[in-house]
Amino acid sequence: MHTTLHALARTALALGLMLLAGTLSQRAAADGASNPNVYPRSSDPLGTSYNDWAALWAQWAFSLPAQKHPLFDTADCSEGQSGRVWFLGGKFCQATDSGCSAGSATRTCTVPAGKALFFPVVNVSCNTKEAKQGLCPPAKLNLAEMRAWANGIFEQTQGIQGTLDGQPLGANLKWNFRVQGPAFPIVIPSFPAGQQNLLQAIGEPSIGSGDYLVADDGVYIMLKPLSAGTHTLQFSESAFGLNITYALNVR
Repeated sequence: MHTTLHALARTALALGLMLLAGTLSQRAAADGASNPNVYPRSSDPLGTSYNDWAALWAQWAFSLPAQKHPLFDTADCSEGQSGRVWFLGGKFCQATDSGCSAGSATRTCTVPAGKALFFPVVNVSCNTKEAKQGLCPPAKLNLAEMRAWANGIFEQTQGIQGTLDGQPLGANLKWNFRVQGPAFPIVIPSFPAGQQNLLQAIGEPSIGSGDYLVADDGVYIMLKPLSAGTHTLQFSESAFGLNITYALNVR
């Protein structure tokens, strides 16, 4: 009898482990975290959620003038960076620069060892000032309508992909790494004469300095600190023609 109970216990344990493995496998698949260099979407990298990192990314992006901004390629990627995480991103063009190709860029970035990297593969946002002025049509949207507008644009995206050193960042990025957090506050600072904030530079001159709420919808990735040496990060989206490549020199 003791032997039978022992066998039953072992069988139950084996079944339990199989079920647990299946559950963990399903969770991993749902997270899309097949690349060991990527923090899973459901995790809180460095103690902060993906939603909150998206808000911090936006604050970084809006804190710099377009005339000295990594995403306009008017400054080195180190501009405005601090702490354990550095921010990367897509390509913005100043409205006055007819030769600029929005959405396409090849960059070289020297990153200190030990830094995680956070960036949107693609994102859509609308702030309260833009909404009031009809820049996220129709005019005078409330927060729920702002989110619906961002969602509607995001749903049009296609072919969202990303690789690190030729290896996919994850499976089905559009759904497994989508970030749709609550609206968050940003502060757009005042800049000296001759400098513009991000929105002014891309053709929204009426959006000056101030405190705004932002509704954002997008695909974001957090890379764990990379090993010393050179790495190639590439991400793209086909419907809007986004194609970004970073040569990352980790030192």
